[in-house]
Amino acid sequence: ESSRKTYYKELNLVVDEMKKQNRQLEVMNRLTKIQVDADWTEVSLYLAEQLSRLIPFDQFILTLVERAMMFSHIAQREQDDWHCRTVTRPLQQKTPVSTEQLNALLQTEHPDCHVTSVALQSRLQRVFGFLTLLHDTPVENDSEHLVLFQQIAEHVGVSVENMILFKDVSEKVKIEAQLVQSAKMAAIGEMAAGVAHELNSPL
Repeated sequence: ESSRKTYYKELNLVVDEMKKQNRQLEVMNRLTKIQVDADWTEVSLYLAEQLSRLIPFDQFILTLVERAMMFSHIAQREQDDWHCRTVTRPLQQKTPVSTEQLNALLQTEHPDCHVTSVALQSRLQRVFGFLTLLHDTPVENDSEHLVLFQQIAEHVGVSVENMILFKDVSEKVKIEAQLVQSAKMAAIGEMAAGVAHELNSPL
């Protein structure tokens, strides 16, 4: 009887662990399906909603480093809905921002919170952003959540990098279209000037 109870207890633990891992895999799968043409506010809200299914936190921040600027998209749940605000900061340094530097900066802005950040890296190991969780109080199983958070960041990093590349290409295509339009207008202007000259001569 005793061994049977032990067996069923262990079996329940294994089943619970498998359910938890299945939930983690399901969320990670969803995180790889971010639309490349979405804006960063939508992405931040989507990431916050999905992460909240696995890890407890009070605020989520998606930080992107672009040229000499740092953009932080801060998502926070208010009752049943998620809301996002964006904070833009100029970068004073020319060297890449580290996780420790970002944590220190956010800790000064949110002194009552516990800050946990993970870097987003490109395929060439270049840091282009961060995922950050803010907790109003320290949480249990912090090391387990940190490992999971790092695994999630690896998956999210691929999607976010694809979005950045898509936006860069879209911007270049838009600039190219503007240049073609400018060339057309210049050609029309030259043609109009030529026609006016041809009409002016006999007159």
